[in-house]
Order: sequence, then C-alpha cells, then structure tokens
Amino acid sequence: MGNKGDPHCEREWILRLKRDDRSAFREVYDHYHKLFYVIAYRYLNREDLAKDAVQDLFVTLWTHRNGLNESKSIGGYLRIVLRNQILNQIRDRKRETLSSSDGSLAWVAGNEDTDRTIHHREVKELYNQGLKQLPERRRTVVELKASGMTNDDIARHLLISVNTVKVHYYHGSRFIREFIHRYRDVISTLFVSFGSALL
Repeated sequence: MGNKGDPHCEREWILRLKRDDRSAFREVYDHYHKLFYVIAYRYLNREDLAKDAVQDLFVTLWTHRNGLNESKSIGGYLRIVLRNQILNQIRDRKRETLSSSDGSLAWVAGNEDTDRTIHHREVKELYNQGLKQLPERRRTVVELKASGMTNDDIARHLLISVNTVKVHYYHGSRFIREFIHRYRDVISTLFVSFGSALL
C-alpha cells in the first residue's frame, strides 16, 4: 500500500472498508480524527460538541461504507459530512453559535484585520492541540517556558536538571511546530469551504 493519504492508499482503504475490514476503519480514524476534531472545535467552540461531531462522522463513514466511491478520496467525503454536521449544529444552536461564528463570516467576506485574527486563532488552536499530544512532563515544560519561566526556574520547580528541561523543551517545541505546519494549510482550505457554505 502507498503512503497514507495518497490516492492509491485511499482507494485501498475504500476497498477494504467495503469488505468490512475494521482494521482499515481504524487506519482511517487514526489518520484523520485529530484534523477533523480541530476543525469541528474551531466552529463549535465546545469540546463535547466537537467530539460528538467527530464520533458521528466516523459512525457515518462505517454505516455508509458500501456506498463510497472508489475514485474519490475518503478525506473529501469526510469533509463534506463534517461540514453538514457543523451546519446542522449551527442551525440548532441558532443565535448562540452564529454569534461565536461572526469572525468566520467576516473572514470569508475578506476583511484583512479579521483575516489576521482568524489566522492567529487557527495557529493558537493548532498549538493547543499539539500541546495535548505531548507527554505530561514535556507538556509542562513547554507551558512553563511559554509563561516566561527560565530553564533554571523550571528545573527547580520540577526537581529535574536544567539539561533535562532543555531536552524536553527542544523536542516539545519541535513537535508542536511540525504539528502546526502539517495541518495549517489543510485546515485553511477547509475553512474556505465551510465559510462559503455559511453565507
């Protein structure tokens, strides 16, 4: 099988799903669920709603696996399903959700100041999601550094060596940078689709 996410791999996933291959479902879930959680959270602004949306998304995938088109990507299919779920959530929440989505609407309209604000929020949300993926001690070091503490202060606070602090911070910040780089362009593209659907 090819690299995960390439057309050949996506076609293989679909074929395996149609054969009721649960390991293929797990591979698709592992590959996409973090990305779509970030997107759902960006629009719903609540962890419980975002988690429910992602859970429903993959339930829909499994339920309708036999109807998947082998010439299309699973990522594209999931994006459409998630978009519809988010729009339904927004309609259900009405004014509450529309109020929290004002920034998205203005961004779609092309306001430059809002564009910068939304970009900052995207990066911040990806940063927070990347932070959650770190081991607890490494996450703590990164958070303390971000709060302005020095390596010496952190070492005394956590009862570890300064060198250990440096190692944790290096690997933690590197992971987060790569996490943001990996998902930012994809998410920005999906936001355009979602935002257009809201107009």
